[in-house]
Amino acid sequence: MVHALEGLVQDASSLHRLVDSVQRFCEEQKAAHAYRSPNEDFLNYTITVADETKLFLDRAVSDGLSFPKRIPILRAHLETIKRFWQQLHRYVKPAGDAHRLRLPAPLLDLATEHVQRVEQMSSAKVVAMLTPYLMYFQQPHTEFKKLTQLAAAAISGTHLPEKLGFVELPYSLAPNFLANLVVYHELGHFVWEEFEAASPPHLGIAGLKREMVKCLNKHILDFPTWSPEDRLQALEQVEYWTYEVFCDLFALRLIGPAFSFAAIEFFNLLAINKSDWVTFSYSHPAPCCRFYEHKRLLVEEGWWPYVGDLKSEYVSTIKNLSAVPSSRYVAGFNGKQPKSLISAFLALRPAIRRLVRTVTEHAKASPKDFAFYRRAVEDSFLHGVVPSTVVMQGKPRTPTATAIVNASVCFYLTSMPRLMHNLQAQDAHNVSQRSHWIHRLESWTMKAVEDVQLLIRRTPN
Repeated sequence: MVHALEGLVQDASSLHRLVDSVQRFCEEQKAAHAYRSPNEDFLNYTITVADETKLFLDRAVSDGLSFPKRIPILRAHLETIKRFWQQLHRYVKPAGDAHRLRLPAPLLDLATEHVQRVEQMSSAKVVAMLTPYLMYFQQPHTEFKKLTQLAAAAISGTHLPEKLGFVELPYSLAPNFLANLVVYHELGHFVWEEFEAASPPHLGIAGLKREMVKCLNKHILDFPTWSPEDRLQALEQVEYWTYEVFCDLFALRLIGPAFSFAAIEFFNLLAINKSDWVTFSYSHPAPCCRFYEHKRLLVEEGWWPYVGDLKSEYVSTIKNLSAVPSSRYVAGFNGKQPKSLISAFLALRPAIRRLVRTVTEHAKASPKDFAFYRRAVEDSFLHGVVPSTVVMQGKPRTPTATAIVNASVCFYLTSMPRLMHNLQAQDAHNVSQRSHWIHRLESWTMKAVEDVQLLIRRTPN
């Protein structure tokens, strides 16, 4: 029993050192930086759980001393706590690195408020994290939440709040405003995961999954005879593609065409080959298919008349990609009847559109607001003025945040040369100078969005 007790003490001490190190990291980060409230709450959560874990470890060793026969059970509990800390460890550093100086906090706060207007998401909160990859991610959290419930049997305070999401931004782009409009897509993944993990699952998600099976049976006549493994793989692929289109349309409904332009810019940064624009991968539909859906929604909801004639390469790109016929889509994955899988997915798109429209009914951006305020907002930018308030017909008015964001993106795409022409010794073809003024535009946009959101929160209903 002496050896067993010593093993328990060593095990507990090893975990204690890890937990203490993570706790000190959180405390040091909080002392040194300011955070958005979801990140600060998460760091506080980690500190609290660290304290409770240390108390548990002390109790475990004490119980082992008093009741040696319980040592195997105590060590089994330790294994659960270790798994919990392994997962928590994955989240803490990226969340701690994402302090306010590294993030466009007004954009993330605006996006969170938009998500809170989505059906069943009124209590949503989003922890931002930084990643070393040049990519945006929504970090799945359902399994982590299940693990916190298991750990709660031994450690109090481990339950995560409901509707808490985790979104990763590339550290290099995180301080920017316009690039991070892509994050709206990741928030779509967060909402989908919440709907899917609900008990019972969201009716729209359940209905869409039934529709997937119908489309597969219709477009693959021998689908019922496939092996269970092949059927499961086919469903998984169609579901992956469904996620991506759902999230694109979700983002467009919440923030408008600014998302499409940000997505084009990000795809350009990734240097996607032209052949890949028509290629369905295992996990993503072809970009041409995605931008067909973008343009379709923008036309259907009245955005396209306001942005379709912008003199910008990004608009031309959307037009060209969306015009590619589906007959040119190719499969870039190994699988059974890949072209038929793509056909089944294409037939599913109306159901995806209906679900997006339903869940975002009270969160959709207004093209009319954008059209009404656009010129005044762009004139403010042209004179280096933050457009928190604009003068229209001799009266001060407060633009909506989505109108400001979309006007800012349109200005970025078309009017940076005009802005720089108004400035002394500035050359619009000088890349360094151009980058500087893009940062200034982003700063004006962030300040305007922050001002407008503060005004809305202070105005009684």
